[in-house]
Amino acid sequence: MTYGPCWTETTIAGSPTRSSVATDNARRSGILRYELDANPEGVALTTSAAALYGLPVGMEWAVSFRIRGALTSCEWWTGLASAAARVSTGTVDFAGVRFASGVDATNIEGVCRSGTSETTINLATAAVDSWVAFSMRRTATGVEFYTLDLSDRAIIGRTLVGTITTNVPTGALLWVAIGGYTTAGASRSCDIDWWNIGGREAR
Repeated sequence: MTYGPCWTETTIAGSPTRSSVATDNARRSGILRYELDANPEGVALTTSAAALYGLPVGMEWAVSFRIRGALTSCEWWTGLASAAARVSTGTVDFAGVRFASGVDATNIEGVCRSGTSETTINLATAAVDSWVAFSMRRTATGVEFYTLDLSDRAIIGRTLVGTITTNVPTGALLWVAIGGYTTAGASRSCDIDWWNIGGREAR
């Protein structure tokens, strides 16, 4: 994940710390880490302006990240949102992947949120210090969520977990590389390796 001119860092609370992380093996480079160690503390790394208007049929998105530190009193999200803000509270449109201990303390979820209403699907059991990869694809009937297996360099294993058909956002959306928020003073951190969007991206 390269922090460059297309991304804008918005502080939600406190003084979050961003750093680059040396590659942990030949497959991962350009890792970006956010650390949150205050109460509260939060950040969102997004495009500076809306890059997508609704989710066009045929759009595909994917991400690889890992949660570090601990799973309590924290939230991490990535995908597309209407604001550089927490996507588990308030009036925010969102489509993507989220771990929020105050919402589901066990699972990483696929989320479609419209305003204050949301529909979720459990994608995987949350784990510390483990890389995970997910994707979503917009179809004519909803948003499909997949888990990705990247253990083989020659192929990508993709498993459909399920489809969300309600609360799919329709308005202007920012690209959200990573967002985090904590309500505990102990360190919470998350690494993002890559974020990708493709397929149809009608403006």
